[in-house]
Amino acid sequence: MQNPKIKMQIPINALNKKTKIKSSCRRRSVSPDRKNSMLKKLLVLIDEKVKTLFRCLREYSGVLGIGMTVFIIFLTFCVNLHAQPYQDFATFEINKLSAHAHFIPFQNEKAALTFDKSQSEYFKSLNGEWAMDFTAKNGSNKEFGINIPSNTEMNNNFSDNSFLHYTNIKAPFDGSNPPFIISDKNHTAIYSRQFETPKNWKSQPVFIHFEGVQSAFYLFVNGKEVGYSEGSMTPAEFDISKYLKKGINDLEVKVIRWSDGSYLESQDYWRMSGIYRDVWLFTLPNTHIWDFEVVTDLDENYRDAELKIDLNIKTREVSETSRVSVSLYDINNQLVFKKIETIKKDKLFLKQLIKNPKKWSAEIPNLYKLTLTVLDENGRELQSIAKKIGFREVEIKNAQILINGKAPYFKGVNRHEFDAVRGRAI
Repeated sequence: MQNPKIKMQIPINALNKKTKIKSSCRRRSVSPDRKNSMLKKLLVLIDEKVKTLFRCLREYSGVLGIGMTVFIIFLTFCVNLHAQPYQDFATFEINKLSAHAHFIPFQNEKAALTFDKSQSEYFKSLNGEWAMDFTAKNGSNKEFGINIPSNTEMNNNFSDNSFLHYTNIKAPFDGSNPPFIISDKNHTAIYSRQFETPKNWKSQPVFIHFEGVQSAFYLFVNGKEVGYSEGSMTPAEFDISKYLKKGINDLEVKVIRWSDGSYLESQDYWRMSGIYRDVWLFTLPNTHIWDFEVVTDLDENYRDAELKIDLNIKTREVSETSRVSVSLYDINNQLVFKKIETIKKDKLFLKQLIKNPKKWSAEIPNLYKLTLTVLDENGRELQSIAKKIGFREVEIKNAQILINGKAPYFKGVNRHEFDAVRGRAI
């Protein structure tokens, strides 16, 4: 892999794909945040003057009054059109895949039951050394590598701690003009690295998974923009299949320190940015399980359970012979039941009565192993997912939370993920 590169620029310059990053910051003398603020103030001024004129014109001509209203709407549209997604409350994702239950895909049930990602032929980690090329607003430049996952501000090259920021109630930026972020430290960190996809992924779709990126980011593969995401505490996934090429692929992630989403992330902790959780590639067969829900519904005596499984199936090849095998193993790894159902459409629902299973509780957390496996017409395993599940019933009766009919005693502590060396990367 080439020496990693991350560039830090003011966001709107760093996001200009048509201009090289280094030259983009020299082309503008006015910061984008200030420019957005000036435009908004201009709009307010125009709006006030036009409204005054509108009230006068309305007395003489209803037609001219309507025309002036249209003109105001047009000006508002022009200013909103200028806004970048990271400063637009109406946009929080572009081309991001729908959320689903977390799982690691495996090639067969045997591998899935290891619960070991290294045993999956459908998984490839992108953790490790990425590139960083940091350019501060004062013009200073540093080039070095950064280990992912981590927070940018915790890197040893920032020895002066000028980018570390702790705050409780007050925002770490000028929050007087939402959704705009007005700050001389709202840099854009450009992470980059290279990767190759395994040869056996050739005929299957390829996805990238970010477990956590703060605060917002744009994704590029081989120089082409794939998408955008906010929501720094939740995963983001993209289908990158059509952007890939044979051999080495270039990956670039442009992370914006603060976005309009930062207005909702006001807690008492260190405000940090970067790719602070795992990044990985994964592939799935053309017919695969994309999402699932598992419900363990105990009867009124909290003895027997009805296991309900709801599957969301996606397919790129229409086939009437694909099937799903569902198996449940007890705490001693003994098979409790196994069902095979034919996939007839994109939804599959099944249920099974389980006689007096070992119940889950905080004191005795009995866990069963559930596997969901896609089979082709010949019974060959295409995809398998394994999950540990517990049989329990959570309900509220007479203003009291009950677990399996018993009132629990809750103990809690206010804790934020933090490490003295890696920041929020735990």
